[in-house]
This record gives sequence, C-alpha cells and structure tokens, in this order.
Amino acid sequence: MPKTTVEAVSRQEVYDAFQQLYQQLSEGYWASTTIDAKDRIRGLADAVSEILTELNRDDIESRTNDFKALTETVKGINPRLDTLGKEIDQVIHAVKTGQNVAKAIDKAISLAVKYFKI
Repeated sequence: MPKTTVEAVSRQEVYDAFQQLYQQLSEGYWASTTIDAKDRIRGLADAVSEILTELNRDDIESRTNDFKALTETVKGINPRLDTLGKEIDQVIHAVKTGQNVAKAIDKAISLAVKYFKI
C-alpha cells in the first residue's frame, strides 16, 4: 500500500482519482483474460462507483456518521485494490490497459489514505 503523508488532500482530488480508477477498471474489464477476472474487476468497479456516489455529495465531511461509514468502505476496498494492482499482469492481457489500471489504483489508494486518514 502507498505510504501516507500529512499532506492535505481535497475531496475533489480524491473524487477525481476514484473517477479515473473507475474508468480504468471499466477498460480493464474488457481487457481481462477470464470471466473470473472480469467478475473481480466489475465488483471493484461497482464498489468504486458507490464511493464516487458518496463523495459526490458536497457535504460528506459535515455528516460525521456518513463520513465514518464511507471511510470504512474505503478501508475495505483498499486491500482488494492493492491485491489487484499487484496481480494486474495476470488478469489483464493488454499491457497498456493493465499499467493504466495499476497507476489509477495506486493514485486512488494514496489519496484516499490521506483524505480519510486511514
């Protein structure tokens, strides 16, 4: 998992990173080598979509309980994203697409760790 720093990250930066990740996962879905890989990537894309929906609500930080719940969701998906990033060459046969997915995973995890302080 990427290292964390005390650097502040905006909600918009996190949203943009997860939006890019969602797009890359969608491309990765079509470049996946097996049905199992497609299912795995689609499941992560769906979870990322839920995170985007919550982040899209402007006042997420002011709703403490909702923010805590979203933080737990992000905590739960980060290890799965990290694992996929490490195995990306085995599940996506298009090298460029795999690289793009891996980069998007790294960025989203890195920013999420900073924003949600996890």
